[in-house]
Amino acid sequence: MQLLTNLSMRLSMMNRLVAVDPALAHEEWERLNDRLREAINLLRQVLYDLQPIVLDEAGLAGGIDLLVRRWTEETGIACTLNWPIPEAAWPLSADDKVGVFRILQEALANIHKHAQATHVTLSAELTSEGLVIKLRDNGRGFDPAVMHPGHYGLHTMAQRAALVGASWQLDTAPGKGTICRLLWDRAAL
Repeated sequence: MQLLTNLSMRLSMMNRLVAVDPALAHEEWERLNDRLREAINLLRQVLYDLQPIVLDEAGLAGGIDLLVRRWTEETGIACTLNWPIPEAAWPLSADDKVGVFRILQEALANIHKHAQATHVTLSAELTSEGLVIKLRDNGRGFDPAVMHPGHYGLHTMAQRAALVGASWQLDTAPGKGTICRLLWDRAAL
C-alpha cells in the first residue's frame, strides 16, 4: 500500500516537473515505471499467497512443483521433487489441497529461515502405512522440545495437518537435519 501511495504522489508532481525540467521528468518516468512493475509483482505475490490459483489449474502436484521451483529460485537452496502419485490417488477436497500446499509452504519458509540447509528433498509416496508426503533437509536440525517465543510455525503445521485428515510427524535433532511427514493412514484412504 505504501508503494502505491508513493507512486500516486510522485505521479501528481509530474505535470509540474515536465514544465520545469523535461529531462529530469523523463528520468522520473523511468523510475516510476520500474516502481510500478515492482508494485505489480508484489500484488501478484500477495494474491498468490491468499489463494494459490495454480491448484485449480494444475492440481496439487503442479502447484507443489511451481512452489518448489519458485522457492529454489528465491532462496538458492536446491530442492529435489519426487511426486509420482497421480492426482486421482489423493483423497483430498479442494480445501484440503490448499491446506497441504500451505503446510509445505510454511515448512519450506522455515527451512529457509532457520535450517541453514543446502539441499531439500520433497517426496510423495504410497507406502504400507498409507499416503506420505515427506520433506527432508540437510540443515542444522533443532531440539523440538525447546519452544521459542513468537515461533508458531510447527504448531500451525500440526493443526493444518489435522484439518486435512493427516498426522504430522517431525524427526529432528541438533546437527541432524529435519524430516517432516504428513501421513494419511491407508485405512482412511
